Amino acid sequence: MLKNLSVSGDYTFHLFRPSLPFRKLSHQTPAITAISPEQIRDIGSSVTLNCTIENASRYAVSWAKRHRDQPSDSVALTFRTQLTINDPRFEVNETMNGTTMIYSLTINKIEATDMGTYECQVIISFQQKNTSTVNLLVKHPPVISLSETTTSVNVAEGLPTQLSCAASGYPLPTISWTREYNAIMPHGGHSYRGKVLKLDKAHREDRGTYYCIADNGVGKPDKKMVSLEVEFPPRITAPRPKVAQAIDYDVELECKVEAYPAPAIVWYRNGATLTSNSHYRITNIATAFEITNSVVRVITIDKDSYGDYYCNATNKMGHDVARINLFESVLPILSPNASSK
Repeated sequence: MLKNLSVSGDYTFHLFRPSLPFRKLSHQTPAITAISPEQIRDIGSSVTLNCTIENASRYAVSWAKRHRDQPSDSVALTFRTQLTINDPRFEVNETMNGTTMIYSLTINKIEATDMGTYECQVIISFQQKNTSTVNLLVKHPPVISLSETTTSVNVAEGLPTQLSCAASGYPLPTISWTREYNAIMPHGGHSYRGKVLKLDKAHREDRGTYYCIADNGVGKPDKKMVSLEVEFPPRITAPRPKVAQAIDYDVELECKVEAYPAPAIVWYRNGATLTSNSHYRITNIATAFEITNSVVRVITIDKDSYGDYYCNATNKMGHDVARINLFESVLPILSPNASSK
């Protein structure tokens, strides 16, 4: 209560409320709201990958490329507007529109090695980041992988085997098989489509050169040669199982040996091995497709020269023998390989 007031007049009173404590506004967490869809490009062209980020102005942003073999690992390409790789084909740019940032990575003169997964990153803290990815697919011709493609196969006749072929490229190449000289394939026809050519039972007729062909419609197909060797025991044929010639003339006895591995060929007569000497001259000539022509030339025939001669061939798979009979003729048989003393 006021007492003894002696001052008169009009007074104005103001009521003041204490100020509220200042509250610091927190920054909103950044978020990637959009990223470019999957991109498909030709070698030598350009591409721009865009990443749209809200509230990113106070945070570090970057582009990285994931490792193909270890997707959890990546290689940094940019940090804000700086490149972290030494490659003039790459460009980085950021455009702000209010709180929205468009963070762009441009790749010029695209190469096949640029194909992969690119990651837009917003680094919030040491242990936290927001990410989004986009795939860049680069059209490039097929390349057959030497490490994943058969080069040669040896198999015993009658056993199963297979020829394998793998190739990279985009679009993914198709693999087909053909044989040298357009020969018939083991399963019939002149070609087979598939990465693996399986043979349930290898036959000697299957041996030879095969071609793996990879094609994806970009550039030229890639082609690699694959050799298939089938091991089999000797098979002997005698073109002339009976041969006539007159005394005092020479004559040639011949056998054809088909075998793989190459066989040891021996001629016999009366249980004895023949060797090249004054009476005999033996030659072995290897030709294509594992065929050997073996010839024994009987020099200056006499009465004791007539009879049976045996051509014997042996390899690790087995052996075979053929008999050739030499008999006397009244008149000499003249041929380019026959002569008189």
